[in-house]
Amino acid sequence: MDFLEKIEAIKKKLREISREDLAEQLLDLQLSGGTGGEVLTSVCARLLKFELAESDVYKEIKGEASELIGYANSIGYRPHPY
Repeated sequence: MDFLEKIEAIKKKLREISREDLAEQLLDLQLSGGTGGEVLTSVCARLLKFELAESDVYKEIKGEASELIGYANSIGYRPHPY
């Protein structure tokens, strides 16, 4: 899976539903540097946080987010919301 492409799709959906603030949070995590695995883990952890704190928004990105989180888990990254 091209997880960066999946992150871009999630950010696009967030922007489409006027949640630029949440898309920017994901972008900030991507720009914070680190390895690809660190970016993947950080983004997935934030998506899990969205699921808990922004459930109405999460419903809009659930398919893509679940796929990305599932991928992270399948390759040994276990993101936790923070």
